[in-house]
Amino acid sequence: MFWTLLSFPSSCSYCWVARLPVTNSDLRLRSMAQQPTSSALRALGLEFKSLQEEPVEGFRVKLVNDDNLFEWEVAIFGPPDTLYEGGYFKAHMKFPPDYPYSPPTVRFLTKVWHPNVYENGDLCISILHPPIDDPQSGELPCERWNPTQNVRQVSASALLGGQEFFT
Repeated sequence: MFWTLLSFPSSCSYCWVARLPVTNSDLRLRSMAQQPTSSALRALGLEFKSLQEEPVEGFRVKLVNDDNLFEWEVAIFGPPDTLYEGGYFKAHMKFPPDYPYSPPTVRFLTKVWHPNVYENGDLCISILHPPIDDPQSGELPCERWNPTQNVRQVSASALLGGQEFFT
């Protein structure tokens, strides 16, 4: 029997962690995760609609292709009182077939200099890391992705969480 670590959001100072057994049927489900799930389509549809109706200030999304909910074009407007104020930064956000159980990836198309953005444009922030126990990372499991998070929280992390990203 395998074990997996699941983490849930909590206050900054504490992490609530549960250990649950992984069964053979769980492993079969993971192998089937190459195909988009109906829950992924539903979650992405609801999130996209929510961000269209009530956008996050300084953050806009649209579909790269109207037939594909799994790839979004993101526009980020540099927050006031930062080095990036007045800037316009374009990025692509890609979602895995098992979203929201795995995090999206974000790649900037606009060249941006920042320690959390790799030369190829990939964004590296804790909230986009899979919820695995990695003592080498220096991150707590509760700082990483979990299925209760969403694009609105990723945008808040990039824009606000924020000022560290844009300062």
